[in-house]
Amino acid sequence: MVEPETGRSILYDRDGEIHVGVLEKRLGKSGWSILVADSSSASPTNNNISEKHIKFVMTKKRSLDDLRIIIERAKLLLTDGSLKLTWEICKEEEEEGNNKGATYTIEDLQEMLVPDVEDEEEAKTTLMLVLSESTNVYFKHQQQKSRKSSSSSASDIIYTTRSEDDANALQKKLDAELLAKKLEDEFVSEIQNAMLAKDDDRTTMKKAKSLEVFNDNNGTRHQRLESLQAYASGDECYTPGQKASAEDLLAKLNVQKTSQKAAEVLVKLGIWREHENLALRRNLIPVEFDENLVQLAQTIQCEPSDVDLDASSRVDLSRLEVFAVDNESTYEIDDGISIEKIEGDDEFVRVYIHVADPTRFIVFDSPLDIEARKRGTTLYLPTESIPMFPKSLSGGKLSLRVANDETTTRNDNEGVALTVQADISRLNGSIRSYDIYPSTISGVTRMTYEDVDAHLKDEGRAKNDLHLLNECAVARYHKRENEGAINILLPELDVFVSSADARGGDVSSEIFLKRRDNSASNILVSEMMILAGEIAGTFGVENSLALPFRGQGEPRLLDEETWDTIPDGVCAEMAMRSCMTASSQGITPRPHHSLGLSAYVQFTSPIRRYADLLAHYQIKSYLRSGRHSSEISNEKLELVLSEAGANASVGIKTQREISKYWVTEYFSRQMGSADNIYEATVVKSMRSDAFALALLEDTGFETPFKLLRENDFKLGTTVKIKVDSANPIEQQLFFSQVYEGTDDDDNDEQNDSQ
Repeated sequence: MVEPETGRSILYDRDGEIHVGVLEKRLGKSGWSILVADSSSASPTNNNISEKHIKFVMTKKRSLDDLRIIIERAKLLLTDGSLKLTWEICKEEEEEGNNKGATYTIEDLQEMLVPDVEDEEEAKTTLMLVLSESTNVYFKHQQQKSRKSSSSSASDIIYTTRSEDDANALQKKLDAELLAKKLEDEFVSEIQNAMLAKDDDRTTMKKAKSLEVFNDNNGTRHQRLESLQAYASGDECYTPGQKASAEDLLAKLNVQKTSQKAAEVLVKLGIWREHENLALRRNLIPVEFDENLVQLAQTIQCEPSDVDLDASSRVDLSRLEVFAVDNESTYEIDDGISIEKIEGDDEFVRVYIHVADPTRFIVFDSPLDIEARKRGTTLYLPTESIPMFPKSLSGGKLSLRVANDETTTRNDNEGVALTVQADISRLNGSIRSYDIYPSTISGVTRMTYEDVDAHLKDEGRAKNDLHLLNECAVARYHKRENEGAINILLPELDVFVSSADARGGDVSSEIFLKRRDNSASNILVSEMMILAGEIAGTFGVENSLALPFRGQGEPRLLDEETWDTIPDGVCAEMAMRSCMTASSQGITPRPHHSLGLSAYVQFTSPIRRYADLLAHYQIKSYLRSGRHSSEISNEKLELVLSEAGANASVGIKTQREISKYWVTEYFSRQMGSADNIYEATVVKSMRSDAFALALLEDTGFETPFKLLRENDFKLGTTVKIKVDSANPIEQQLFFSQVYEGTDDDDNDEQNDSQ
């Protein structure tokens, strides 16, 4: 009986398999660090085991080379048929001697399997490897005599022969396990080779090194990589099974078992970008559409539809010039505006808000409608947008037709719309009359906000429809303000990332932060959309029609004494914003205090907001029949609105998280450079006296920053701040105030201290 000690050779059990190694050093009371003997590796590897897993301690100290010879001999006995032949002989002798259930010791089998090995301990070690439960299908352990130490003798173990049926069944199982191990080893090897590819190679291979490279028709390889992606996405993104699978793969790759390291592996494989938009995975946001939905969208887009339930009531408005004002990159054109003078009336003009008519093609509760409901909204990420409908459709037949667009035929886009018409006073913005009806338009003239601003500022240009629309917008703006609306005019931050897609970007992706102020064009478009929402809400109230009404409670205003301490301008706007209450949505009317309206329905973005699409279903159904929809009960409407609203909220949260990631990455790239100094306006105090809130002048980005001295700031003043630390993955971004004093200031401080 030999006790474990440093330098001794052992047999040990690990995950049900018998291995050979050399004890290197003791770890605590019952642990050991060992050198593993592996015939396939020229250099030894280290492992840690518990002493309870030691099956046998050899009396003679043997080198790793000696142990490798033993391993090779054992492998040969398993593959050359010797073990099977011995089993057959034993079975035959049992039958001839009517000795079924006979037992065999190591010594018995030694004479038959390794008679030429003179070293008895070496022979017994070889047989213990051969007769391991994980590799031998012919003999099974009958029992193991009780032992008081881990240094048991090989002679303690006795064996019996298995039946032929059991042996065959185990052989099939073992063959399957060996094949699985072979495939797993090949899989791991492929991953290791792909990870070692040079960056230049990986750039050209990136598409090839996607999931499909290691895919096996959604089989084991695909599942392993899906598990790795879930694990890399962070806590709460993976199941226990996915965690186990991912950590097993990382261990085989000799990579630390952390989410960050898993992400690095995925980046090296080209499966993930260097800057993966992880919030998409964490929040389970779908990016692509199911192939069946893509095909369905293509069918709707390409094949003419003869069924138009509103054909008899569509009003031909092709005489009107329609302006669609949006960002240059926008491909979903879901609203346009027109205006015309009313003959003999100098005060009132007729305004038209033409809204895309997707319900002409998308039936409620159809597969595309249900998918849009699941998404809730189109997401506008800094890298790329993720649409609510497949792009071929949302940017095609569902959008308003672009006038004089040679790439679009009448079959591609029929020019249908749902139009809100209102006679508006140019003097005070009041509504004299309104109507809502299906229509056809000839097409929209696309303009950017910058185009409209330039047009309105051009004093040499004769007044036209855009000027008339602007007059109405300004009148509406002041009317709402007079009736209690709270118009907050703060700059907004737009984030753009080049050379990227919805999934993310690479180190080569450039990040642009752009300040967006409320210009005349922004107010013009905003007021027209609010006008349409007010009319839709009024229509619902007057006809007792359930719609997705949106409301907002009264603001919690500050006391007059506090207001007196806040400067006008951006500080006052910021303070007012903090007074606003949360918005709500439901199928019954409710006041919207910040808009100054008694009822309001978002109506003008049915391609990119599901609540707007619901409003279209309801209003069009009522227009056709003069009664509530028989298709969508109020209970159903409430459930669907709640589901879509929850999904949209998750989408908007994801959008914000991804924007914050790229903003943080932008500022992290500026650290250590001369550009890491920013002019900012102090706009608000914070709970901690050590910090204040600032608005960066160039970008409109809002951020807390650490003051040079606690509570030493003045609202409305300009300060310089710098980034102290930025961690995009953790979304942590810290600024601090930069000292702007002179040497004279330093001397004054020293004199004051004396």
